[in-house]
Amino acid sequence: MKLTEREAQIYQYIVDYVYEHMYAPTIREIGKAIGLKSTSSVAFHLMRLEAKEMIEIEAESPRAIRLVGYSIVPNSLIMELNRLRAEKEACE
Repeated sequence: MKLTEREAQIYQYIVDYVYEHMYAPTIREIGKAIGLKSTSSVAFHLMRLEAKEMIEIEAESPRAIRLVGYSIVPNSLIMELNRLRAEKEACE
């Protein structure tokens, strides 16, 4: 699905933000980072991303944006899983 330039900017910002903070940005944070002063403009672009099934938005929380098909696992968890896997293999 083709994204507009603005949608791509917003989507990439959300991905980067979630990767760094482990939770989604607010509409105001997105607007400030992308250069949109109107929260309704940000909401419009988020609705378009949701319609394109790139994100899911829950109404209960200001940080309720979920990236569809995208999983972020902290490096510390990956390292711990690798350590446990190596220990298990050493015991076999």
